[in-house]
Amino acid sequence: MLVSDALKKKGTEVVTTKPETSIVDITHVLRGKGIGAVVVVGQTGGVSGIITERDIVHGIAMHGDRALSLPARQLMTVNMATCRLDDPIEKAMQQMIDHACRHLPVVEHGELQGLVSMSDVIKLRLEQLQSVAAASEKSDVDDHSDGWPVTA
Repeated sequence: MLVSDALKKKGTEVVTTKPETSIVDITHVLRGKGIGAVVVVGQTGGVSGIITERDIVHGIAMHGDRALSLPARQLMTVNMATCRLDDPIEKAMQQMIDHACRHLPVVEHGELQGLVSMSDVIKLRLEQLQSVAAASEKSDVDDHSDGWPVTA
C-alpha cells in the first residue's frame, strides 16, 4: 500500500497557515477542527514548515505566555520529514518513527498534496493486516477441506 492509498481514504484537504499567523490563532484552528498540526506555507504556496501541538507546548515552555503572540515562523518545525504519493506506507511509518513525529506532509514537485498522520498510517496498516489474516483463514479452510462434511 502507498501513501496515495491513505489519502484516497482520508482525503487531501490540508489545513494550512501563513508564517505570520499568531500561535493563539493557530490554537483556535487546531481546537476548532480537532486536528494536531497545520502546515505552514510561504507566499509561493510551498511548504515552509509545520506547527504541531508539541511545537506550541515547547514554545510555551521556552517563552511563557508570550509564546501565544509569536508568529508561527518562530515556533514551527522547519526541517520536517515529508513523504511522496508513491512512497510505501511502511516508509512513511518509518519516517515518523525516525523523526519522532506524528504528521508527514505529502509533497510532490514542491507542492503540498496532502498530510498523513500516524493514525492514518496505523488504520491503513491494520486494514492491510486484517486482509492478510482473512485471506490466510480462507486459505487454511480450503487447504484442510476436501469438500466432504466431516462428522465425529
